[in-house]
Amino acid sequence: MDLTKDIKATVTEEGQITPPKEARDILNVSGGGQVSLIYDGGFVIMASPFTVALRTLQEAVNKKIDESDLGTEEEIVKLCKEIRRENGIH
Repeated sequence: MDLTKDIKATVTEEGQITPPKEARDILNVSGGGQVSLIYDGGFVIMASPFTVALRTLQEAVNKKIDESDLGTEEEIVKLCKEIRRENGIH
């Protein structure tokens, strides 16, 4: 994992974390917005839900393409739409 930016946050007595403004700006979230917390080999990564959905879709598409015999752009577009439905991505 490439730790290119280490931004510190404090955990409150209630167990809550408020991401510092710099982190919120990077993730493009504001008050009331949501972030995804992803566990990855000893690290907890904060990401925008959009980025997580996009990565999930990308991995699913790559897996399906590797498993299939897709030949045309039309077939790939159809597969992408199917995967989006399966993963609840609209």
